[in-house]
Amino acid sequence: MKNKPDNRIEDFGPELQEVHEINMDRIIPNRFQPRKTIDQKSLKELIDEFTLHLLRRPES
Repeated sequence: MKNKPDNRIEDFGPELQEVHEINMDRIIPNRFQPRKTIDQKSLKELIDEFTLHLLRRPES
């Protein structure tokens, strides 16, 4: 079994560690996306989960 990388933000180059804001009108829906509607409660739960796991720093 191969070792999985940690995928910590430190493992990526500086250009991938930056946060960029874009205008919503620049986002074009994928016409092959099977989901046509997104439940707002489920989306909020997903965002909270990402925030919890992606922004957490390893303890020193």
